[in-house]
Amino acid sequence: MKIKITTLSPIHIGSGEEYDKNFNFIVDGDYIYLLDEFQVVEFFISQNMIVPENLNYLKTFIEKNKDKLIKNKIYKRKIKSYWQNMNTILENLSTQNKAIISGSSIKGAIETAIFSLLVDDNERVENIKNHLENQNFPENRFSERNRAKHTIDKDFKKIFTYLKISDSIDELQTQIYKTINIKKDKSHQGNRGGKVEQIANYVESIQPKQEFIITIKDESDKEFENKIFENDLSKICNGYYLPKLNKQLKYYFYKKGSIGLSQLNGRFLLNLGRFGGAESKTIDEYRYIRNSHDDDKNKTSAITFALEKNGTPPFFENELVPFGWVLCEIIS
Repeated sequence: MKIKITTLSPIHIGSGEEYDKNFNFIVDGDYIYLLDEFQVVEFFISQNMIVPENLNYLKTFIEKNKDKLIKNKIYKRKIKSYWQNMNTILENLSTQNKAIISGSSIKGAIETAIFSLLVDDNERVENIKNHLENQNFPENRFSERNRAKHTIDKDFKKIFTYLKISDSIDELQTQIYKTINIKKDKSHQGNRGGKVEQIANYVESIQPKQEFIITIKDESDKEFENKIFENDLSKICNGYYLPKLNKQLKYYFYKKGSIGLSQLNGRFLLNLGRFGGAESKTIDEYRYIRNSHDDDKNKTSAITFALEKNGTPPFFENELVPFGWVLCEIIS
């Protein structure tokens, strides 16, 4: 089946690449340019320019000659940014220098919804539960419950081998956002201005209000009589993600129209990528955020928002948007 996806908020699916200013990227006006350092050095050599060996001198040299690099298009990707003073940025996943949303990220979000609802023995996943070899959930589904180790049951993982999801293929526009870590209890937020700045990241993220098509193939009928994902996909995903979104929207006020969600009318929500909120990824007793400092590792007292440009601390109200939300519609 074909799914039309609409991005509702910035989405950052990390590539694992971190870029340094005036080495891997340069800033010019309201744009940053991702660089391939080897391509940059080759260009300078072709121009009979002496390239400094010292890293700090090299950064100064690149900054001084950035106009030449931009004019000759010696860069991988041009990205909108209202920030100029950042020293590092985190890249979004890309192929052939085009930012993408991977099928594995979409599949992972669906898997999380099903996993959580199975733990809760929710009626929305009754069909899938009936196709599992071991239906005792959660008592006998995992070989160990040591919170330091995430042991995923082979039977549960097996059913997802029948779910095939394509990457996005349309060219998606990206922008640099700043991550702002906000306490859920606003009364504690006023004293955190400095700390908020210290732990902030600048991330390339896919912009909101974009549409693209992906393909989902449910091949579970190769083993079972009927497909086990297709008919229940909307109610499963909304059963898990809609309460999460509504809970996020209670914490802070967002720009008018930033989410643009009214009635779902057969469409369903997913939360993708990094910074989408620990509560969209954690599952009681089975999955938690490893670096949480809370005594209860399944809980977190903060949530991360995206800031498009300079705001007013400590709350940044009306300037923040949540990360990771997309709206999916089955079109065929």
